[in-house]
Amino acid sequence: MSFDFAQLFHDNSVPYWTEGNNVSENWVNVNCVFCDDSSNHLGFSEEGACACWRCGNHSTSDAIMLLTGQDWQNIQTSYSGGATHYQRNDQSVAPPSFLSLPIGTGPMNDAQKEYLIQRNFDPDKLAQDYHLQGTGIVGPYKFRIIIPIYHKGRMVSFQGRDYTGRSELRYKTCGKDQELIHHKHVLYNSDSVPGDSVVVVEGVTDAWRLGAGAVATFGVGYTQAQLLFLASFRRVFLLYDPDAQSRALKLAFAIDGLGPEAELIFINMQDPAEMKQDDADHLMKELLG
Repeated sequence: MSFDFAQLFHDNSVPYWTEGNNVSENWVNVNCVFCDDSSNHLGFSEEGACACWRCGNHSTSDAIMLLTGQDWQNIQTSYSGGATHYQRNDQSVAPPSFLSLPIGTGPMNDAQKEYLIQRNFDPDKLAQDYHLQGTGIVGPYKFRIIIPIYHKGRMVSFQGRDYTGRSELRYKTCGKDQELIHHKHVLYNSDSVPGDSVVVVEGVTDAWRLGAGAVATFGVGYTQAQLLFLASFRRVFLLYDPDAQSRALKLAFAIDGLGPEAELIFINMQDPAEMKQDDADHLMKELLG
């Protein structure tokens, strides 16, 4: 069964090529999200294969999520050769009218607070500033700290962070059919940005450490929706982990191409969330004034 990647990328405003340099017959190419690609080396075949001329084969599912914010399994039927029309799967069903938090969600318990304290966070402040809650011992999100995701004052999704260290999945995000807006189409903590400058980090804990003015992309990948939001600022500072600098540079180039000034910020540690709070506060004051 063939798959219409060109239509998928068109619908999601992802630049793509169907002919020219690096494009093989019956392939659709885009800018690679896995390496420092300044051209169109990442290709998708009609059969669903995904490969980059520079860095090799990749998971189609991972690539689609990074490029569009959508789940590969959920959209295959909408863009396959057997589909009677092309329509994004998440638009074919009406979104829910409200967001329900997982069963058993309530105020954080002592164990959840202790986990945050061990990471040098103030759990009461996080509960107040970011509306953190916790779950109990039952349900698909058991033993997790619940992290609501807001966009323009409305809770649109959430993540659950395992605090026991026993789960293979550290972060578990709200099911796509339950989200009011897909979490990769927004930026965490975006409602806190006070001016025309913003600091971009990878994860929610990084945003907690830096506070107001810092937004998270939920990982090193970014979507077109997130890029367009960042393009609305005058200055964008990128503070990624040391092992993700190539991805930060790629995002910086994309932002620069849309007008704002983009700058990479480096710190002498593995993760911004590991910063001392005084150092984080000082850094944000230097960057945002």
